[in-house]
Amino acid sequence: MASSYSNLKIQLMGTGDNSGQWGTITNTNLGTAIEEAICESANVAFSGDSLSLSLTDANTTQVARHLRLNLTGTGSAGITLTVPDIEKNYIINNGLSVDVGIKNSSGAQVTVPDGRSAIVYSTGSGVVDAVTSLNTAEITQLTVARTTHFDGGVSAASVLNVAQAITGSSTVSDQDGDLRDIPVSENLSGNYTLAIGDAGNQLTVNSANVVITVPSATFAVGDIISVVSVNGCTASLACTAINAVKAGDLAATALHTLDANGVASIVFTYTADLAVLTGNIS
Repeated sequence: MASSYSNLKIQLMGTGDNSGQWGTITNTNLGTAIEEAICESANVAFSGDSLSLSLTDANTTQVARHLRLNLTGTGSAGITLTVPDIEKNYIINNGLSVDVGIKNSSGAQVTVPDGRSAIVYSTGSGVVDAVTSLNTAEITQLTVARTTHFDGGVSAASVLNVAQAITGSSTVSDQDGDLRDIPVSENLSGNYTLAIGDAGNQLTVNSANVVITVPSATFAVGDIISVVSVNGCTASLACTAINAVKAGDLAATALHTLDANGVASIVFTYTADLAVLTGNIS
């Protein structure tokens, strides 16, 4: 009975076949064919056009059998790499300057962006992403280089770098709320001293003659607080502990008045205890 071959072209010896060669063939199966499929990498060189890889009935080394395919050379827009119509995982490292579509002879394909790597799965009738969901993942640094859709929550304990657009079916928010909004940290009906939690937020004044004290050694350079008066109320901004300059003025003033139904912003700049006030103040 003659030998046959698996989808990965591992030689399957028949009874009585290859007398005296079983050791050599088995060693090639294990040391070449299986190792290529489990852990080895091969280069795939492009010269401008799409390429197709195939497998032949031999257990000797074959590019299409390798786990990792390292794409090199040059390509043009819409270029593709066709892998054999078998079930197999591939790690694709796209070293070209263009995106490359990974496909079978028919069916779906996965596009691997230029300069990026991806794990794909050949079903034999189409290529799909091998990983589409992670229950838990800790990422030290994530760089997003393409338009990315987040259908659930995204939290970053370290750096999240975004080179292009982020779109989502929900909101983008931080600890203070939706980043499209200026959240209200306090609704004031009495005197109040600003706290660090007010940074990036707005305070509303709904009672007359409220005094808002701006403390020292509390806020950092770049912090901004907005104060809004409603119902015709006025308020005082007491800035005796810091240097507070109304935008356009030369000298600091200790007490500023927020006009009725006015809006003012307190911007901490240059040093933590120097603020510039803008808006409806006198």
